[in-house]
Amino acid sequence: MTIVPFVSVGDLFFSDSRESLRKKLNEGFRAGVKEFEGIKDYYDLFKKSDLMVAYDKDDNINAFEFYKGDVIFNGISLLKEPYINLIEIFSKNDPGLVVNGTTVTSNKLGIGLNAPYAGTEDEDAFVESVIVFRKGYYDVLL
Repeated sequence: MTIVPFVSVGDLFFSDSRESLRKKLNEGFRAGVKEFEGIKDYYDLFKKSDLMVAYDKDDNINAFEFYKGDVIFNGISLLKEPYINLIEIFSKNDPGLVVNGTTVTSNKLGIGLNAPYAGTEDEDAFVESVIVFRKGYYDVLL
């Protein structure tokens, strides 16, 4: 699934409604709410696809978070490339890249990476989740 920043990941579009996305994925899901620093994200967790979709209070899509699969940006499969390599690649595309130990966030590209084992004895740690978010999603935290 190819990432088009702020537009789509494969055939999943930020402009899709919550209901149309559920129909498009056509699989069981669990809906819920998570809160971080006073901000509520409503979500659907699609276990079969290992995908979490975050929505705002009006059911507009905020983010897609992938835990497996072929999530591609600039021809690179982000879940199959060592984390350290991705930092280097993303740094070239976004001089404002935020690297915080095991996470990377590119507000310019709308992509975040999480590699919980980076910096341990596993020098070739891989990303375990990729979040693709809408423009302004993290602005409240900045």
